[in-house]
Amino acid sequence: MIRKFIKRLVKPLFQFFGLEVTSAESKPKPPPIYDDLEKVLTLNRVGIRASYECPIDQCVILSGFSFAETGWHPFVEAYRDINARSGKPRYPGSFLEKYYSTWTPENSADAVAGFANAPAALKSIAPFTLHAPWMDARPLDRQALMERIIVDENTAAGCPELDAREGYGLHGPVSEKKGEIEFQRLVKIYESIKAFGYDRTQGEGDVTVIGIEYNEEFRFCVMHGQHRAAAVAALGLKTVPVSITKVVHYTEISHWPQVYRGYWSQIQAQKFIEHLFTFDSRIWAREKGLIL
Repeated sequence: MIRKFIKRLVKPLFQFFGLEVTSAESKPKPPPIYDDLEKVLTLNRVGIRASYECPIDQCVILSGFSFAETGWHPFVEAYRDINARSGKPRYPGSFLEKYYSTWTPENSADAVAGFANAPAALKSIAPFTLHAPWMDARPLDRQALMERIIVDENTAAGCPELDAREGYGLHGPVSEKKGEIEFQRLVKIYESIKAFGYDRTQGEGDVTVIGIEYNEEFRFCVMHGQHRAAAVAALGLKTVPVSITKVVHYTEISHWPQVYRGYWSQIQAQKFIEHLFTFDSRIWAREKGLIL
């Protein structure tokens, strides 16, 4: 009763300043989750929210790294390094610091590991842009969006003064402060999932992915939630809850926005999809001296 009375008292004042009073009970519940992909896709097509219990082995990212046990992803490797060390985890001397000094692509074309067929236009775009042929945004618009996302991430970490010039979490070079931000973010998420499991009601909920169909097989390109997906993989869990925001099919490449606009040729787009399905990121990491 007292809590409700106080809320009724302060709510008009908060609304005067354009704020809203909410409670834990008002947070939307996550959608139902199923391990049947066709059921999830059907429900989503008719406007019913549903999430997929996605095999972690089918998850990749735009740069070609894989969360599969036979693949390689820098955040998964960073988690293994953190878990293997005694004492309080520290960024200086960590695997993540080594990774940022080792993998320093110069542009968006170079940022897809092991891929030699990127459009020439991406060579003039910042590496953090990671442009894909199915995207709606043109390369420069995508770059502007990513710059805002980087600032938002740094602001959430208590460093609103840091912008994209300090680096990006998925490759180097990064400033010492940006490296520390990413490291602490990894530690926080890893320790939470290790202690309590993947709680869909906490934090940002499900990982967000694009479904890619090629020869009746799927890969799920993680667009938001790589830290969470990496923690799941490092802990040996077999699935991760995902929200599929879009599904693209290899046979429809000529109709993808960046193909019909001419930023990607159809052949380049085909090679990119094939790369996401076949690239051996573990061999790449070994060649870079990141693993033995």
